Formats: sequence, C-alpha cells, structure tokens
Amino acid sequence: MEMPLSKKDIFAAWEGDLPVLKGSQLFAGIRESEILPMMNCTGAYRKKFRRGEAIILTEDTVPCAGLILSGTVQMVQEDVWGVRTILMSLGEGEFFGESFACGTQLHATVSFEAQTEVTTVYFPFRRMLTMCGSACAFHQRLIENMVILLADKNARLMTKLEILSKRSLSQKILALLSAEAQKAGSLYFTLPMNRDEMAEYLCVNRSALSRELAGMRDKGLIDFDRNTFRLLRGEG
Repeated sequence: MEMPLSKKDIFAAWEGDLPVLKGSQLFAGIRESEILPMMNCTGAYRKKFRRGEAIILTEDTVPCAGLILSGTVQMVQEDVWGVRTILMSLGEGEFFGESFACGTQLHATVSFEAQTEVTTVYFPFRRMLTMCGSACAFHQRLIENMVILLADKNARLMTKLEILSKRSLSQKILALLSAEAQKAGSLYFTLPMNRDEMAEYLCVNRSALSRELAGMRDKGLIDFDRNTFRLLRGEG
C-alpha cells in the first residue's frame, strides 16, 4: 500500500511547475497554498513526449485529462484515406482530452500529437470530479473551472467551424488571420503554425494555399514574412 506524500514531498515534486499551474484556467481562483496539495489529492502525474510523438490516438481510451506544462500539442483528425486536419493547437497551461475523459464513452475520436517536445501533467478525471473527504476547500472551484475549460474549448471549435464555412479559400484565410489578430490584439502577429500546418488546418492543398497567399499579398489584403502576418484590409 502506497503511503501518502508529505507536504514537503508534494512541494518538491511540483514546485518547478507551480508558475504554469498558477497561470492555468484550471486553478483560477485557487490559492497557491492549495494548488500543490490538490495535485496529490487528484492523483496527478507528469509525462514527457518527443516532438512528433502521439500523445493520444483515435480510439484510445482516455481516462485522464492532460495539462500542458511546456510545448505545443495539436488536436488532429484523420479520415480513412489518411487526410489530416488540424483542429487546433494547444500551448502551455492549456487542457486537452477532457471532452473524452468526462464522457460516457472514454474513446477518443481525434488524435493529439506533440508538435514540439512536450511535458504534460495528467489528472485522472473521475477523481477530479469526486469531492474528497479531507478535502480541499477549493475542490468545488476546480470542478467549476473544468466546466469553463470545456466551454472555452467548444467556442474554439465553433470558431474553426466558422472559418471552414467560408466559401472561398481567401475568405477562409482572412477569417483565420482575423481570429489570430483578435487574439493577439494587433493586426501584426505571428501565426502559431507553419504552411503545412496551416494547410491542414484549412483543409486545403499546401500549393494552393501558397498561391492564394501570394495573390492576396499582391491585392494588398495582407503582408507576411514566413509565419508573421499583417492584415492590411478586408476583402471587398
């Protein structure tokens, strides 16, 4: 039988990750002094992945939700012909897999891949939702934060749906760039994906995307240098 960790051991195990944990929506409104004991309370554990490594594959059982401590994770959907679509990219402090971990069926319908070297912390989801007896006074707040995270993820997927619903490729590109500009709070911003990833996100051929981007720059709609873009004006 495992002995519970002492406060000193818990602090030593998670001290280095505390800045990311504090900055995550998962622990919003929870005092710093409560976060580390809650890591032990929820049965959290850490795991690392190499760049390009699969974190969750389609049809995998997902009993845990993951929080990204460092690196970037992509949510990817692949059809029976092997055509990939990037649904979204997730960065430090963001959650993934929670939609499957909290459902009645724990099997993933998408994959999650490490876009860079990634370190995650996993939370057994059922344990997160169960109020502990000793407990953390802030466990209820943790559950409320999880609901907010699920809602935010749904809103991001709705944004993706709105982008893909545009009729022309140039409209799709402008919708994507507009969303990123709003997120950055500036018409000048860096897109967190390369051309291959951008093509996969928009569900288009990379060559067609490159041609359209060049044409939009010639029309004075946008300017760019690699992944850095500037919106000049909307499409008339």
